[in-house]
Amino acid sequence: GNSRAADTSQEADTSQAAGTSQEADPSQVAGTSQEADTSKAADTSQAAGTTHIDVDIPDAGKTRSKEERESTSPELTPKVLASLIGQTDYGQLILKNSQTHPLSKPGQDLVVETVGDYHIKSGRRCRAEFLEDYSEIILAVFPKEVKETYYIPRIKKSNPKGKLFSFINNKTQKTRSNIKQELARISPAETPAEDPQVGAAISWLGINTSPWETVLAQWRASFPARKHLLKNINKSDQVISSYPHLRLEYGYQLLDVDYQQLGLGNPAEGTTKWSVYMSHLISYIAKNARDPSATALIKTLKQSQHACSDDTATDTM
Repeated sequence: GNSRAADTSQEADTSQAAGTSQEADPSQVAGTSQEADTSKAADTSQAAGTTHIDVDIPDAGKTRSKEERESTSPELTPKVLASLIGQTDYGQLILKNSQTHPLSKPGQDLVVETVGDYHIKSGRRCRAEFLEDYSEIILAVFPKEVKETYYIPRIKKSNPKGKLFSFINNKTQKTRSNIKQELARISPAETPAEDPQVGAAISWLGINTSPWETVLAQWRASFPARKHLLKNINKSDQVISSYPHLRLEYGYQLLDVDYQQLGLGNPAEGTTKWSVYMSHLISYIAKNARDPSATALIKTLKQSQHACSDDTATDTM
C-alpha cells in the first residue's frame, strides 16, 4: 500500500513539473520574439533617421603618452573634435573623406575655427604645449593633413607659426579691442565743467605755481579733471604737458596725491616693503653664502637699504 502511494505521489510531482515547464516555455518564446521585434524596429527607426557617419579615429598620442596629454589638454580629444566638426553637413562630408583625402582650404578653416574657438572658450593662454596637442589631435582625425599647416614651434624669440596660432591670436586681440572700445563708448565723460570747484582749481593752476601749499590743495581739488587721463597710459604725455607744476622741484608730491586718489595706496609703502625684503635677503646671504664676493654684495645691499629708509623718512615728513 505504501509503495503504491509513493509511486502515485512521484507521478504527480513529475506531471506537475512538466506542466510548469510547459507553461513557462510559451512565455519565454514570446519574450524572445518580442525582443527580436524591438531590435528590428530600432534598426528600422535608425535607418529611417539622419545618417550617422561613424569615423574610426586612431589614438592621437604620437609624441607623448596619454597621461601627459590629459595633463595639458584634457577636454579636447579626437572624438570630441570629430563630434564638433560633424555638427554640420559640410563637417560630416569632410569627416567621411578624412581617411582618403587631404582637406581643402575651407575644410582647414573649419577645423582651425572649431579648435580655436574651443581653446578660447576654455580661457587658457595660448601655450606651446596646447598648440602641439591640438595639431596632433587634428592629424588623428584627418591623417592626410600636414602638422606644419597648423603648428610650427617658435624659433628663439619669434612667435609660433601655423593656422592655429594665427587664428587664436588674431581673434583674442580682436575681442580685447572690441571690449576696450565698448567700455570707452559706455563710460560717462568726465569733464571739470560739471563741478564748479574743479573748474576753479584748474583755472588757478593755469596761472599759478606758488605758494606750494596752495598748489597741493588746488591739485587735490582738480583731480577729477585728470582722472580719465591718469587711467590711460597713452595720455601720460598730455598730463605732463598740461601741468608744468610736475616739472618743479617738488612736483613728485603731486604725483603722490594722484596716486592716492586713484585708490592705489601710499606710494611710500612699496619702499617700506622693499626695505623689509632687503633685510631678509642680507641675513640669508650672510648665513649661507660662501663666495668671497658675498661680502661686497652685502655691503651694496645695505647701502641700498639705507637709501630706501632715508627716502621713506623724507616722504613722511
